[in-house]
This record gives sequence, C-alpha cells and structure tokens, in this order.
Amino acid sequence: MAPNNEDNKENQQLTSQDLGEVTKTKKKGPVTVLVIMVVLLAFVIWLPHITDFIKNINLRNIVVPTVTDDEKETDDDKEEEEEIVYYDFLETTSITYDGVTYTGFKTTTEDDTYLEFSSTNTKANSYNLGTKNLYLELYDNAKTLLERVKIASSTSLEKDSAKTFKFLINQGLVITELRLVSYTEDDYPAIDITADSNGISHLTCTNLQSQLVYEFSNNNLVKITETYNYTNTDLEKYAEVLTAYKAKQQALDVLDGITASLVESGVNFSYNAVTDLNTANISTLNDSTYFVKNTLPKVINFEMEAMRYTCE
Repeated sequence: MAPNNEDNKENQQLTSQDLGEVTKTKKKGPVTVLVIMVVLLAFVIWLPHITDFIKNINLRNIVVPTVTDDEKETDDDKEEEEEIVYYDFLETTSITYDGVTYTGFKTTTEDDTYLEFSSTNTKANSYNLGTKNLYLELYDNAKTLLERVKIASSTSLEKDSAKTFKFLINQGLVITELRLVSYTEDDYPAIDITADSNGISHLTCTNLQSQLVYEFSNNNLVKITETYNYTNTDLEKYAEVLTAYKAKQQALDVLDGITASLVESGVNFSYNAVTDLNTANISTLNDSTYFVKNTLPKVINFEMEAMRYTCE
C-alpha cells in the first residue's frame, strides 16, 4: 500500500526542529546576595569613622616644595658658577676682574719674601681696591692651596692708572698657579675664642716684629692694642721704617680714644698704640689691620691670616 501523502505531511508538520539554542541566565544564589549585604552593612557601620579620619588629616604637614628664582637657574648657569679658574703663575699672566687688570705676578726677596704684581684700572673713573675684599690664592702644581693673600690697600686707581703692589708671603713657596677670588664675610669660617666670666675675649695676631691684640665683648670688637719693635743696623732702612712709624704715631695720637707712643734707642724703636673703639673713629685710618667696632672674630682672623699674620 503506497504511503499516504496526507499522513506524511502531517508527520512532517509535527516533527520538531532545532532553530537555535537559548542560553539560560544564571540567577545569583542566596550566598552571593548575603555577601553583598554584609559588605554594604559594614560600609554603613564604618562610614562615620572613615569620615572622621579624613577630617583629621593634618594637611599642614604636607610640604609643597617651592622653587625660588635662584633655583630656576639652568644647569649651564650652575656649571658656570661652580667652575674654578686657575691661572699660571707667570709675569705674562693677565687677570681682569671688575674692570681692573692684574698682571706681572712674581715673588721677590729682599729683607723678606714678597708677592709682587701690578693693577691697572681699565674701566671705572676711580676704583678703590680697599673696598673690594679681593684675595689672591697661591697653589702648587697639585692645586694645593699654599697661601691666601689679601689685596689690602686703600689705593684708589684712576682711569688708566696703574700701581705695583708687594705683599708679604711665606718663604720657600713653590707657586705654579693662582686664583683671584672675591670673598664676603659669609664665606669666612667661624672660630671659637674663650671668653671670661664677663664675656671678654682676645685674639692675638703676630707677624715678624708686629703684634695686634683684639679685645672682644661678647664676640664684638671693642679694643685694639698694637705693638711694634724694630731693629736694623742698616741705617738707611732703619730711618725709612722709623719715619713711617713716627708719622703713624703722630696721626693716631691726636685722635680721640687712641693713645700712641714711640720710644727710640740707637738702632731700635718701640711703637705702641691702644685704641678704644667705644670712642675712637678709625674710618679714616686706611689701615687694613684696624677694624671697626663690633667686628666679629672670624672676620679679623680670616683677613689677618691672609696678611701673613698668625692668630690665636
């Protein structure tokens, strides 16, 4: 019997066909819901504590770095400032600083050893070396500092004028290089000197026949005592030095607050001067070993040692 087409159609219509697979969404179980609720509850409980913690942070302890104008300089500027320039210790060496040219560097030996050089004002109308606080530093070939020499002079150089200087230095120095340096009092190292129960202390600086005793009250200069003893059988040289100290004695003794005396015996003379800076005005003395009232010990120590004095 042939198959019934009607039945076949009916069977085909009733047969199920897979049109695709529907993915079932997984529902969160009770455990997950419980965990979320616990976390939320804990947050609600601790929220006041968290708020108090944030409020109590000391924001003033948070340091915000600031950059000053000096710190804004470029690396090139820093390298330029830190660069140390050495010059050969030769008569042909020429150093120009602030419009003044220094040249002709050499050592000479007469009655003592001297550093000799000349200065020429090439720029300013008038240039007072005594106000510049300049130093020549002398080095050996290993760049070891041998001695520091203060250009101690009250000389005023007129435009295009020149002057030769001679400053005492220690004997036997083998100098190969030098530097010209400008220092301020902030650059001077601090020193300690012992004071008595009244705050009085002393710094004694000696050099050859010269001695200066600086008296301080609470580290402020108040008195200077100078002593100089000189002997020389070379009558011409003796007369030259004697004349200079007679002129100094006469100039100081007429000033208020200064008592100066000179006693001569044969080829020897003794000079003594006591300066009370509470009453004496020494601003016009033009003497680099005399310092104004209230000068600090570190200033006197540094500058006197740069004039070949030993201070203690």
